[in-house]
Amino acid sequence: MTDADAADRLIVHLATMFPAAFIIDPASVRPLRVGIFRDLREALCDTFTVMQLSAALRKYTGSSAYLKKCKEGTPRVGLDGTPDGKVSVEHARRAKAMRNWLELSALVR
Repeated sequence: MTDADAADRLIVHLATMFPAAFIIDPASVRPLRVGIFRDLREALCDTFTVMQLSAALRKYTGSSAYLKKCKEGTPRVGLDGTPDGKVSVEHARRAKAMRNWLELSALVR
């Protein structure tokens, strides 16, 4: 199994455990709260390594669908789906830059 496959499987697992936060349908994805990694470590009691969780979160939050939802003022959600903060101007700016980079990368391939 590749690292990408492992990250995908962990994302599916997270979506099963925390369906209000980790959403597989790209149209329904919502920005996660700042600090969600710590929340996951606590909730999962070291079931997964830091590397495994980091890879899954990086893949989930680096997807085009996720980045498109990261617009200034958009509510962020915690593991239970309750609002917890909003996307900042800086985070929205970075998400847009990353989205643009992904789109240009796709054109070059």
